[in-house]
Amino acid sequence: MRDMYEQFFTHYALRITHYEKKEVIMKYRVRLTFPQHLIKEPVIFNMAKKYDIMPNIRRARVTEIVGEMVLELDGTEENLKNGIEMLKRQGIEVEFVEGDLVE
Repeated sequence: MRDMYEQFFTHYALRITHYEKKEVIMKYRVRLTFPQHLIKEPVIFNMAKKYDIMPNIRRARVTEIVGEMVLELDGTEENLKNGIEMLKRQGIEVEFVEGDLVE
């Protein structure tokens, strides 16, 4: 009887651990420079939705020719890397920044 209890407890404890696994949320600060053809496209929304990233726009400047934006991006390390790669593939310049973002 004791062996059966230990097997059940061990199995149950492993399942709980599996379901309660928490991923570490990281924060990246980035400066994005958009080419003209992407200025009116929802690229930040698409990235955030596809990779479960929470963007916080800290500063933005958009003209008819270029768009610049400074963001804080929160998410798992893997999701952040994938989201940033998606932006780069579209032709957006991505630069990591530090320090106070509000000017």
